[in-house]
Amino acid sequence: MLSIYTEDHNLAEATQVYHAGLTLHYTRRQTVEMGVFCTSLLPISAAVGTTGAGPCLIIVVHTRQKTGALGHFPGDPEPSNVVRGVASMVTALGNVPIECILFSAGIAGGDSQSKYQSRICGTCQNVYPKASIEWPVQAADDPYGACVYMPFEEKAALFHQMPGRFGTFGEPGKGLKLHPYPDQ
Repeated sequence: MLSIYTEDHNLAEATQVYHAGLTLHYTRRQTVEMGVFCTSLLPISAAVGTTGAGPCLIIVVHTRQKTGALGHFPGDPEPSNVVRGVASMVTALGNVPIECILFSAGIAGGDSQSKYQSRICGTCQNVYPKASIEWPVQAADDPYGACVYMPFEEKAALFHQMPGRFGTFGEPGKGLKLHPYPDQ
């Protein structure tokens, strides 16, 4: 089961996840930028991180096989586009059983935040009824805009800002693969 740590409520644990990811060899960690997600398909220690989300969404899709994906979905006021982004992540993971879908940041424009989140989470729950859908409470003016995800360890850490330099850009390492979101 995916353990989710937030800077505001579990700072020590969140920082431990950050440092554990940082200590992995550069071929076992990857940073994703806006419009991209990264899959981790091998049952090995790997870490994927992103930062700078605000109106953008951080999306983690975690499987029962201790594999998963982390994405930095561009800010989109239309919930159905976000759900299509989640579907593309699930497809890239091989349509295996999904244990948890985690959202963070994603500050809505025209819609109220609660209505926006409710539409996304409700639709995902209908499409993936056995998955836990999580969207930690966050302040609209200071969302959790950074994440480190370690699928094999089943841990995700959310920060307002990344505690320090995390990742590596460029070609992903063993078991990691970058994917653009459709229509991005």
